[in-house]
Amino acid sequence: MPRICERCGRVIAVDQAGCDCAAAPRHDWLRSRETILLVTFAVLAGAFGITALAGRFYHDTRRALAQYWLQQGSEDLRRNRPSAALPDLQTALIYARQDVPEAQQQVYSLSLAQALVANHRLDEAHAYLLDLWERTPDSAKLNLELAHLAVGMGDDSDARRYYANAIYGIWDGSSQQVQKNQRDTQLEFCRYLIDRGDTTAAQSVLLAVAASLPPEPAQHTQVGAMMLEAGANGLALEQYQKALEVDRRDHAALVGAGLASFALGDDRAAVRYLGQASREKPQPGQTATLDSQASRELSVATADLALDTFVPGLTTSERAHRSEQSYETATVRLEDCAKSLGVSLPTPNSSSSSLPPSPVTSSSNAQSAATDMLDVYTQALKMRSFAHEVDLVRNPELIDSLMKLVIELETVATAHCGLPTEVEDEALARIARRAAGPGHE
Repeated sequence: MPRICERCGRVIAVDQAGCDCAAAPRHDWLRSRETILLVTFAVLAGAFGITALAGRFYHDTRRALAQYWLQQGSEDLRRNRPSAALPDLQTALIYARQDVPEAQQQVYSLSLAQALVANHRLDEAHAYLLDLWERTPDSAKLNLELAHLAVGMGDDSDARRYYANAIYGIWDGSSQQVQKNQRDTQLEFCRYLIDRGDTTAAQSVLLAVAASLPPEPAQHTQVGAMMLEAGANGLALEQYQKALEVDRRDHAALVGAGLASFALGDDRAAVRYLGQASREKPQPGQTATLDSQASRELSVATADLALDTFVPGLTTSERAHRSEQSYETATVRLEDCAKSLGVSLPTPNSSSSSLPPSPVTSSSNAQSAATDMLDVYTQALKMRSFAHEVDLVRNPELIDSLMKLVIELETVATAHCGLPTEVEDEALARIARRAAGPGHE
């Protein structure tokens, strides 16, 4: 009966006394079953290891290529080369699929959508973003991109909806970064609303922003500037004042507070804020402390304070001096306005009964302008004889009558020739507007 060799595991024939492996004891281990199995296992393990290394190298290479093309495409977008950015970002997304975590793939997808928008392929971008949005509707970045796209496509309702979703959506990063992103999105939404003329909605959003602002002058000033642009002059002044509470010499806050005060009709405060700003050193890169608008409003507010006879506490002599100066300024403005419209006015020496007729025109508006100007100018000529400081000091009761005439002269000129361009005329127009309201009837 055949036997099995205990040393090598081979079959020993019936007529064989022993196994041949006994004749070569030094090499039998090479042919043992255990050795063969061990070698086979080592080869297989090595093969698996090489395969794993090759697979890792393959995926690492794809991730590196995805990152490289993403950077290339982003740089192309930054340099306003959208046609070059699109294929780069498409390539980046191909490499990113299955090799970049799903959370990071949104970065690639959003960048590609931005490139599509930049290439004016809005419909493709819209479909692409909507597909992403269905998977992650709470993503703040994705909603913000959809808001940008809706603005570009002129869809106001979608723009407002996606802006709101972005503000209250999920942002990545620390709590401070999340607050900053939300605030930046709110301010961007406000800019959109202001540009569309919806200042009421913009003011509501700005109030929400102002309620959570940190004590940083630059942020209060930024919100104040947008409030001023939205017509919320009082709220804007509050923001500028909060900035000045932190830094009383903040140049932008001083200028903004001056402009807000001017818009509110508080010329004394406007002169105080803008005057202080004008005495500060120019900002880096600037040659003057005030821009043209702030400089003009400072001049107008200063002239207003110098001409207003309704200021409490003025002496009779000062009121008389201001009234004479105002009368001369308003009269000259009406004369210039009439000349620009071709309306003939009487000369100072002519009598009211021999006034030249106004030109006959086919425009009823021109006829109305001529009639208004002739009526008020006739009154001005009648009052010319006592519209002098000396006469007004002797007869102070005439000062109010003369100033009412000045206000009427400025009102008529503004109605038919628009807002004045000269500083003193604009100051008188402001006085006229104030006088027409409560307290100066």
